Amino acid sequence: MLIALLLPAIQQAREAARRMQCSNHQKQWALAAHTYHDANQTLPPFGKNAPYHDSKNNTESTDAFSWTVWLLPFIEQQAVADMTKNNGTAASVNGTFNYKKMGPSWDVNYLPWTIKFSIILCPSEINQDRTGADFPGTSSYRCCAGDETYVYNENAWARGIFQWSEGFSLDAATDGTSNTLLFSESKISLNPTDARTAIAQITKNAGVPNACLAMVTPNDKTKFITGAETYDPIGRRWAHGREWAYFAFNATQAPNTVSCFLWKTTTRMEREMSLPPSSYHSGGVNAARADGSVSFINNTINTGDPSKQSWKVTGQSPFGVFGSLATRDSGESVSP
Repeated sequence: MLIALLLPAIQQAREAARRMQCSNHQKQWALAAHTYHDANQTLPPFGKNAPYHDSKNNTESTDAFSWTVWLLPFIEQQAVADMTKNNGTAASVNGTFNYKKMGPSWDVNYLPWTIKFSIILCPSEINQDRTGADFPGTSSYRCCAGDETYVYNENAWARGIFQWSEGFSLDAATDGTSNTLLFSESKISLNPTDARTAIAQITKNAGVPNACLAMVTPNDKTKFITGAETYDPIGRRWAHGREWAYFAFNATQAPNTVSCFLWKTTTRMEREMSLPPSSYHSGGVNAARADGSVSFINNTINTGDPSKQSWKVTGQSPFGVFGSLATRDSGESVSP
């Protein structure tokens, strides 16, 4: 009887410790971003093209690599960063393929993308080892892509503190660095049918919160509606820097609500999407701000008007306090 009474308290204490450790991870990412900024006068881009060498097909081309890749030297992962520069057979998981350049972000034989380092995963994450074909390495952490959806290389519509190819200076956060989100977290996809971690593929209004929220059953938010097409890429390819589901979140919906993206278009996950942060922490998510602080954002945070489209947003955010925190220069000053 005593053990039964103590067990919930022990579990709560353990989760509190995991949540604190996750917060510390985000603090380290924020400090790494600031150190990068000191060295480069900008934050890293959320994604940037670089040449690659594919071991599967023995071909060379370019791929987009995420902010995580560009921050490797600033998070005590210089050895991994050096491996992406030196390459050769030492960068091959099986030790046989001679890489002339970095491996593409989906190459499971490219050793750097399979390496797990301590701050890349939230300790509360239950699915840390979900790799597979074209999914070499998992990550919990996401950069803030603002309160809108835009084609990944159209920086004119970038409203967060990160953008494609070239980083912003922290001076761009005229709303105040303490009022501008930098990073948060997401659960790694469990499977295509779990609405807590997978993405609903819809063909219209994926960037409208009401349309996305309607993709789960009313009485069980862990299940998609009948007939929903779904996909499970979240957090399964940390080096990838083009399709947001792998590396970014936006603030059009409350944390721990369903994710959606526009499907069957030429731009796939690059246009019209809702990708709220998520976690296994009770009641919300950790989030780092551009001043380097980390706070907890509740699932109940104000998210404004869910009927608004998140494509080409201008002016103050229509998505309430959460949307305002995600923008860098929209004239808001908020503190939830």
